[in-house]
Amino acid sequence: VAVAMTAGVMSAQDINQATEAYNNGAMELQMGNNAAAIENFKKVLEIEPENGATALQLGQAYMRGNNFDESIVALEKAKALGQAENADKLLSQVYLKKAQASNKAKDYQGAIDNCMKSNEFQENANAYKIAASAAQKLNRNSDVIAFYQKYLELSPKAKDAGGVAYTIAVIYQQEG
Repeated sequence: VAVAMTAGVMSAQDINQATEAYNNGAMELQMGNNAAAIENFKKVLEIEPENGATALQLGQAYMRGNNFDESIVALEKAKALGQAENADKLLSQVYLKKAQASNKAKDYQGAIDNCMKSNEFQENANAYKIAASAAQKLNRNSDVIAFYQKYLELSPKAKDAGGVAYTIAVIYQQEG
Protein backbone atom coordinates (compact mmCIF):
# COMPACT_ATOMS: atom_id res chain seq x y z
CA VAL A 1 0.00 0.00 0.00
CA ALA A 2 1.46 3.33 -1.03
CA VAL A 3 2.36 5.80 1.68
CA ALA A 4 1.78 9.20 0.11
CA MET A 5 -1.28 10.94 -1.26
CA THR A 6 -1.13 13.71 -3.83
CA ALA A 7 -2.45 16.21 -1.27
CA GLY A 8 0.25 15.35 1.24
CA VAL A 9 1.62 12.67 3.51
CA MET A 10 -0.86 10.23 4.98
CA SER A 11 -1.26 9.86 8.72
CA ALA A 12 -0.26 6.65 10.45
CA GLN A 13 -3.96 6.01 11.08
CA ASP A 14 -4.72 6.35 7.34
CA ILE A 15 -1.88 3.99 6.50
CA ASN A 16 -3.14 1.43 9.03
CA GLN A 17 -6.74 1.71 7.79
CA ALA A 18 -5.68 1.37 4.16
CA THR A 19 -3.43 -1.60 4.92
CA GLU A 20 -6.14 -3.35 6.92
CA ALA A 21 -8.78 -2.74 4.24
CA TYR A 22 -6.42 -3.92 1.50
CA ASN A 23 -5.54 -7.11 3.38
CA ASN A 24 -9.21 -7.78 4.15
CA GLY A 25 -10.11 -7.15 0.50
CA ALA A 26 -7.41 -9.53 -0.72
CA MET A 27 -8.61 -12.21 1.72
CA GLU A 28 -12.26 -11.74 0.68
CA LEU A 29 -11.31 -11.89 -3.00
CA GLN A 30 -9.36 -15.09 -2.44
CA MET A 31 -12.39 -16.61 -0.66
CA GLY A 32 -14.70 -15.58 -3.50
CA ASN A 33 -16.57 -12.94 -1.50
CA ASN A 34 -16.53 -10.39 -4.30
CA ALA A 35 -18.93 -7.88 -2.74
CA ALA A 36 -16.93 -7.74 0.51
CA ALA A 37 -13.67 -7.47 -1.47
CA ILE A 38 -15.10 -4.58 -3.49
CA GLU A 39 -16.11 -2.68 -0.36
CA ASN A 40 -12.65 -3.10 1.17
CA PHE A 41 -10.83 -2.05 -1.99
CA LYS A 42 -13.10 0.99 -2.31
CA LYS A 43 -12.12 1.98 1.26
CA VAL A 44 -8.45 1.82 0.30
CA LEU A 45 -9.05 3.98 -2.76
CA GLU A 46 -10.91 6.55 -0.67
CA ILE A 47 -7.75 6.90 1.42
CA GLU A 48 -5.28 6.39 -1.42
CA PRO A 49 -6.91 7.27 -4.76
CA GLU A 50 -3.61 6.78 -6.63
CA ASN A 51 -3.11 3.17 -5.53
CA GLY A 52 -2.82 1.23 -8.79
CA ALA A 53 -2.48 -2.19 -7.14
CA THR A 54 -5.76 -1.68 -5.30
CA ALA A 55 -7.52 -0.45 -8.45
CA LEU A 56 -6.30 -3.64 -10.14
CA GLN A 57 -7.71 -5.81 -7.33
CA LEU A 58 -10.98 -3.86 -7.43
CA GLY A 59 -11.26 -4.50 -11.16
CA GLN A 60 -10.65 -8.19 -10.60
CA ALA A 61 -13.33 -8.35 -7.90
CA TYR A 62 -15.84 -6.62 -10.17
CA MET A 63 -14.96 -9.00 -13.00
CA ARG A 64 -15.46 -12.05 -10.81
CA GLY A 65 -18.86 -10.66 -9.85
CA ASN A 66 -19.73 -10.21 -13.56
CA ASN A 67 -19.93 -6.43 -13.17
CA PHE A 68 -17.96 -5.85 -16.34
CA ASP A 69 -18.48 -2.11 -16.82
CA GLU A 70 -17.26 -1.30 -13.29
CA SER A 71 -14.38 -3.73 -13.80
CA ILE A 72 -13.30 -1.92 -16.95
CA VAL A 73 -13.34 1.45 -15.17
CA ALA A 74 -11.22 0.12 -12.29
CA LEU A 75 -8.79 -1.67 -14.61
CA GLU A 76 -8.34 1.39 -16.82
CA LYS A 77 -7.52 3.35 -13.67
CA ALA A 78 -5.04 0.66 -12.60
CA LYS A 79 -3.46 0.82 -16.04
CA ALA A 80 -3.07 4.60 -15.76
CA LEU A 81 -1.50 4.13 -12.32
CA GLY A 82 1.35 1.88 -13.44
CA GLN A 83 -0.31 -1.53 -13.59
CA ALA A 84 -0.52 -1.72 -17.39
CA GLU A 85 0.69 -5.28 -17.94
CA ASN A 86 -1.59 -6.87 -15.33
CA ALA A 87 -4.49 -4.57 -16.20
CA ASP A 88 -4.25 -5.49 -19.89
CA LYS A 89 -4.42 -9.21 -19.05
CA LEU A 90 -7.51 -8.66 -16.93
CA LEU A 91 -9.11 -6.30 -19.46
CA SER A 92 -8.68 -9.01 -22.08
CA GLN A 93 -10.45 -11.45 -19.76
CA VAL A 94 -13.27 -8.98 -19.03
CA TYR A 95 -13.96 -8.42 -22.72
CA LEU A 96 -13.81 -12.18 -23.35
CA LYS A 97 -16.44 -12.68 -20.63
CA LYS A 98 -18.53 -9.91 -22.19
CA ALA A 99 -18.21 -11.70 -25.54
CA GLN A 100 -19.41 -14.95 -24.00
CA ALA A 101 -22.39 -13.17 -22.43
CA SER A 102 -23.22 -11.46 -25.74
CA ASN A 103 -23.01 -14.77 -27.58
CA LYS A 104 -25.29 -16.43 -25.03
CA ALA A 105 -27.78 -13.56 -25.44
CA LYS A 106 -27.65 -14.08 -29.24
CA ASP A 107 -26.03 -10.65 -29.70
CA TYR A 108 -23.58 -12.04 -32.21
CA GLN A 109 -22.21 -8.71 -33.42
CA GLY A 110 -21.67 -7.72 -29.77
CA ALA A 111 -19.80 -10.99 -29.25
CA ILE A 112 -17.53 -10.27 -32.20
CA ASP A 113 -16.92 -6.68 -31.06
CA ASN A 114 -16.02 -7.80 -27.54
CA CYS A 115 -13.71 -10.52 -28.88
CA MET A 116 -11.84 -7.96 -30.95
CA LYS A 117 -11.62 -5.64 -27.94
CA SER A 118 -10.28 -8.55 -25.85
CA ASN A 119 -7.57 -9.14 -28.44
CA GLU A 120 -6.54 -5.47 -28.32
CA PHE A 121 -5.35 -6.06 -24.76
CA GLN A 122 -3.99 -9.58 -25.16
CA GLU A 123 -4.44 -11.83 -28.17
CA ASN A 124 -6.42 -14.89 -27.22
CA ALA A 125 -7.28 -18.00 -29.24
CA ASN A 126 -10.63 -18.39 -27.48
CA ALA A 127 -11.64 -14.88 -28.52
CA TYR A 128 -11.13 -15.85 -32.16
CA LYS A 129 -13.08 -19.07 -31.65
CA ILE A 130 -16.04 -17.21 -30.11
CA ALA A 131 -15.86 -14.59 -32.87
CA ALA A 132 -15.89 -17.34 -35.53
CA SER A 133 -18.92 -18.98 -33.96
CA ALA A 134 -20.75 -15.64 -33.80
CA ALA A 135 -19.80 -14.79 -37.39
CA GLN A 136 -21.15 -18.18 -38.47
CA LYS A 137 -24.52 -17.31 -36.90
CA LEU A 138 -24.46 -14.07 -38.92
CA ASN A 139 -23.60 -15.98 -42.13
CA ARG A 140 -20.38 -14.00 -42.55
CA ASN A 141 -18.33 -16.83 -44.01
CA SER A 142 -15.22 -14.82 -44.85
CA ASP A 143 -15.06 -13.69 -41.19
CA VAL A 144 -15.63 -17.25 -39.99
CA ILE A 145 -12.66 -18.41 -42.04
CA ALA A 146 -10.41 -15.55 -40.91
CA PHE A 147 -11.30 -15.97 -37.22
CA TYR A 148 -10.90 -19.75 -37.28
CA GLN A 149 -7.55 -19.40 -39.08
CA LYS A 150 -6.31 -17.06 -36.33
CA TYR A 151 -7.65 -19.51 -33.73
CA LEU A 152 -5.64 -22.35 -35.30
CA GLU A 153 -2.58 -20.12 -35.65
CA LEU A 154 -2.65 -19.36 -31.91
CA SER A 155 -3.74 -22.82 -30.81
CA PRO A 156 -2.56 -25.35 -33.42
CA LYS A 157 -2.76 -28.28 -31.00
CA ALA A 158 -6.27 -27.52 -29.76
CA LYS A 159 -8.42 -30.61 -29.25
CA ASP A 160 -10.88 -29.32 -31.83
CA ALA A 161 -8.24 -28.28 -34.41
CA GLY A 162 -9.27 -31.03 -36.84
CA GLY A 163 -12.93 -30.09 -36.65
CA VAL A 164 -12.14 -26.40 -37.08
CA ALA A 165 -9.96 -27.14 -40.13
CA TYR A 166 -12.82 -29.23 -41.56
CA THR A 167 -15.26 -26.34 -40.98
CA ILE A 168 -12.92 -23.98 -42.82
CA ALA A 169 -12.67 -26.43 -45.73
CA VAL A 170 -16.45 -26.85 -45.93
CA ILE A 171 -16.98 -23.07 -45.97
CA TYR A 172 -14.34 -22.65 -48.68
CA GLN A 173 -16.11 -25.31 -50.70
CA GLN A 174 -19.51 -23.63 -50.21
CA GLU A 175 -18.05 -20.31 -51.28
CA GLY A 176 -16.72 -21.91 -54.46
